[in-house]
Amino acid sequence: VRNTRPPRLESQARKQIEACLRHGTTTLEAQTGFGLSTSMEMKMLRVLNALNHGCISIAPSFFGARMLPPDFSGRPQEYLSTICSEIVPKLRERRFASFVGINCNPSGFSIEHARPFLECARRHGMSVKVHADQDARTDAVLLAVDVGAASVDGLNHIHGSDIDELARSGTIATLLPAAVHQGAYSRFPPARELLDAGAAVALGSAFDPAISST
Repeated sequence: VRNTRPPRLESQARKQIEACLRHGTTTLEAQTGFGLSTSMEMKMLRVLNALNHGCISIAPSFFGARMLPPDFSGRPQEYLSTICSEIVPKLRERRFASFVGINCNPSGFSIEHARPFLECARRHGMSVKVHADQDARTDAVLLAVDVGAASVDGLNHIHGSDIDELARSGTIATLLPAAVHQGAYSRFPPARELLDAGAAVALGSAFDPAISST
């Protein structure tokens, strides 16, 4: 992403969009999170907004808090603070993104770091999403419910009282089983338990070159 110019990124994305249309998809969410710097994340958002005209509706999601970039190694709070000060204010102002998301798995950020980040996004009028419990059980589901997240995504390891709390909330459980089928994770999310508890459940493709690319 960092080394590819916007016209090339747009051309590559159009091929994927055409494939989605051929299979009947007319609305999709597209996430950033592979630039991991202010300029690169904004580049991705500009490309997504340029694509959002035509036969398919795209909901761009800012996912710059997917992981800690190497140049901020050991400084997660500083990185998230940089996003809050440099990017989040622009998202609402320029209407570049429908959602702001953060990864609260061991590969991402802790609950302690995620909460102020999500609260910052909410103060700027953004809807938020949380990726949680894909690698291991955390308290991120409760955080998502507490901040009124639009969805909490992944949930391979959710169970017990977290399912009940999610079911009582307005937060949607977005499950990504294709990532398990492709070997990225070993455990499927408990779809039946979530449904039986009364949770609102959605399915996502997890279309990602590193996880679920087909």
